[in-house]
Amino acid sequence: MQVGVLGINYKSSELNVREILAKKVLCQIADQCWLDHKFSYVLVSTCNRTEIYFSSEDLTATHTQLINLLRIGIDFSFEHSLYSFFGTECFSHLAKVAAGFDSVIFGEAEIQRQIKKSYETAAVCQKLPSCMHYMFQKALRIGKKMRTQFNLPRNKASIESVLLDLCHSFFKHKSPSILFLGNSDINRLIMNSFSMKGFDQITLATRSLQSAQSLVEKMQINLMPWDKIATWTEYDMVICGSNQKDYIINKEDVYKYAEPVSVMPSSLIIDLSMPRSVDPVLSKHPQISLFNIEEINYFVNKKQRMSLVEREVMKSSIQDAISLQLTLYQEKQRKICSYDFSSL
Repeated sequence: MQVGVLGINYKSSELNVREILAKKVLCQIADQCWLDHKFSYVLVSTCNRTEIYFSSEDLTATHTQLINLLRIGIDFSFEHSLYSFFGTECFSHLAKVAAGFDSVIFGEAEIQRQIKKSYETAAVCQKLPSCMHYMFQKALRIGKKMRTQFNLPRNKASIESVLLDLCHSFFKHKSPSILFLGNSDINRLIMNSFSMKGFDQITLATRSLQSAQSLVEKMQINLMPWDKIATWTEYDMVICGSNQKDYIINKEDVYKYAEPVSVMPSSLIIDLSMPRSVDPVLSKHPQISLFNIEEINYFVNKKQRMSLVEREVMKSSIQDAISLQLTLYQEKQRKICSYDFSSL
């Protein structure tokens, strides 16, 4: 199986390094890979991981090329924060990721949707080799099978539940006005949870108002044009789930408030983006409580309940499913190699 992966995630690196490399991949490497056409790739980029799955005639050379592209413009050592897998180990890694085994929220379904979307996007833009199609399709099938078999996710730990807890904690005696920045999958999940809990002052800022019209009736929310996001300071709570290269909320936004700082309303800001959408310096502002994705992950982990025995059973089941698919793939390749094309 001529495939490999180069990645970084919440386990392998701290947030600052992860953010720098995620920006590098999103802004430069993906474009460079597309221009070179030297290998096929699928980019999986979420708030907790950035991974490039690739296929080429020379996997070692492609891996070296990707590392060298990452090094450009970065003046510190980061190689120890990366991980790489090749061949069957790459397939095994992807299957575990798709099953949510490697996620902050054990068994989460969101990562399955994100991988599927990344694969489908790459398949439209590139001519992916058969081994890439096989790897992603079977990994997604294994992920779906594991969730059905083990009824995952079965606990109450989720980003939505953590944000609801934070909201109730910060706004005990009022129903807050909430602004969501970006019509992303994670933001839609959170909006739906908040709407079902009775929050009725929800606004979504998006670049495409038309694509979000269905949410207005379904969740009873308001829409805001993207060019009006500077008004975020007028909201009690701001949730960022947008995929941007630069900060969309920065310190300049609060300079308009003269001293004393009490003139500015207090704000609870949640930054789920990777790279981050909110300038971290805002965490020092006395009227702002800012939580990034790593801090939200900490709260999620505290709420999770699943025994080590259950995890080991699931790990064994995933490995059995992976072994079966690899055996089927190898048999398929042997038949292709042994076929007598001269008879055609």
